[in-house]
Amino acid sequence: KDAIALINPKLKTNKYPFDGLAGVGVAFKLICALQKHLPDKIPEGREKWLLDLVALGTVCDAVDLIDENRLLVKYGLVVMGKTKRAGLQALAKVAGINLDQIDSRSLGFIFGPRLNAAGRIEHANAALKLLLTNDQHEAFKIAQKLDKLNRQRQADTEKITKEALTQAKQYPDDKILVLADKHWSHGIVGIVASRISESFYKPAIILQIEGDSAKGSARSVASFSIIEAIASTKKYLEQFGGHQFAAGVRLKTASIDKFRTAVNRYAKENLKDKNKIKNLEIDLVLADKLINLDSLARLVALEPFGNGNVEPHFLSSLKLAEYRLVGKDSKHVKLTFTGEAGPVEGIAFSCAERFNGVKAGEIFDIVYKMKINNWREIQNVQIEVVDFKLSSPDLNSGK
Repeated sequence: KDAIALINPKLKTNKYPFDGLAGVGVAFKLICALQKHLPDKIPEGREKWLLDLVALGTVCDAVDLIDENRLLVKYGLVVMGKTKRAGLQALAKVAGINLDQIDSRSLGFIFGPRLNAAGRIEHANAALKLLLTNDQHEAFKIAQKLDKLNRQRQADTEKITKEALTQAKQYPDDKILVLADKHWSHGIVGIVASRISESFYKPAIILQIEGDSAKGSARSVASFSIIEAIASTKKYLEQFGGHQFAAGVRLKTASIDKFRTAVNRYAKENLKDKNKIKNLEIDLVLADKLINLDSLARLVALEPFGNGNVEPHFLSSLKLAEYRLVGKDSKHVKLTFTGEAGPVEGIAFSCAERFNGVKAGEIFDIVYKMKINNWREIQNVQIEVVDFKLSSPDLNSGK
């Protein structure tokens, strides 16, 4: 009631035609409105040069890339390719990518983690300074620091995930995994919750214990509302908030066991079988001869991809010619398939264990995303394997 003004597209009284803007999108629309009243402060046409930051914030805030969000990111990526911001230029250089080839995935998986690493490990001010500085030398130093912090964040995440996986085995019958430890960093538990949830395909709540208090993050599966599950146990909580798929909680350390029991009691009554089915939607069965640059060019019209506009999944039957383990700890698999129009190159991330016993010459049904691969200034298509199994006769017969 003390606010001079409240700008929120989700208010019931809102008449704006799109209510899905990220916070950065709301800020941008406010600037556009102020521009009409302060033309000397914000000259017409100047606002478009803010779209690089709008695209970055929209993608990293994981809102649906539909309607106005899709347009803001689409044109923001164009501006990003021409950005004069020293911080974004430095971040791209440290990450080893070209700004003129950046896409929404790059924002979410390359820029976002490095910027977020500052707040997860130390303080978010470093990321803010990077985006504000005009000094190329300062920008590069900060970008290098963020890259280092991100590598530390990755190492810490791996360590905590392994510990959480071990702890989770103590609760095999729980429908919702509630895991806690005093050595787990609050800045990382959200990432760990996502990984644990994916590993067991159960909702997961990961807590950092700090003396007599514990706080952490929750992630859900399918259509199960984790915030409703948590709300049902509010008598044990000091604070909580979030939405259907993700939430945050704070409670007394002494209440963790009671909270675990209560949230699982709710899950037993409300987490039905349909909530536990992990579906993989396939958009199109594709003949292997169509895995080419022409097909990839057609996909560009559908970009940018992200939440609400998911990158298409294709299904093809392919003969495996050879494969080898690559990457740190040999977790990933580099693949070559024999295709009707020539070899098809592929990569399967974190799938090394699934290739035990796999033999060259076998035919597999492969679910994948089509990517462009730039190598020594030569472009070709590379498929990113999402899932696979030995080939089905129905697929080979065209059914």
